Amino acid sequence: MEHHALHDIPASGFSLDLLKCFNTIDQDQALSILLSLGLPRSILIPWIATIRRLSRVWMLGTSCSQPANCSRGFPEGDTFSVVVMICIGHIWTFAVSQISDRVKASAYADSWGRATMQPRLRAPILSLTTKLVRALGMIIDWKKSWMWGSNKQHLLLLRNALLPFVNPTTIDTVSYAMDLGCNMTYHGPPKTW
Repeated sequence: MEHHALHDIPASGFSLDLLKCFNTIDQDQALSILLSLGLPRSILIPWIATIRRLSRVWMLGTSCSQPANCSRGFPEGDTFSVVVMICIGHIWTFAVSQISDRVKASAYADSWGRATMQPRLRAPILSLTTKLVRALGMIIDWKKSWMWGSNKQHLLLLRNALLPFVNPTTIDTVSYAMDLGCNMTYHGPPKTW
């Protein structure tokens, strides 16, 4: 991306933040994904049974609710919860790669990103992304997400592609950002922090 920005090669993309991603994933959908990817049923069934026996409580001020069972979400510290997010990210990046080999997608837990030099690919990628997120019960946090473009024309095309999914003024446009601990420069000279 910095190569594109430095040499003014047109490209654009987004970085999506998934709102409380571990807490919103549909457990049945996640189990189905893990089984379809070939993870051992002998390990997954006892694990999901344990997850389904967990209860949650909510605190408001000094008041605490009664324990309640939940069919959504996974404990953030649980090893298999991380496996769930890795598998979901793998499915998303694989599905995006099937749209075109001219798209680069990456996923790490609740941070998903994609880049392309092909304006026509933006709408299909966004459609695929929102459908997958919705099917899994997850939510894109557009206020913590951002879009970028190495030039104004690509940025305008991306903004237009976002219209069916979100009001483009809801999502920030950045020239540089800190993404998963890395300095990313999308437009202009490389930044140092």
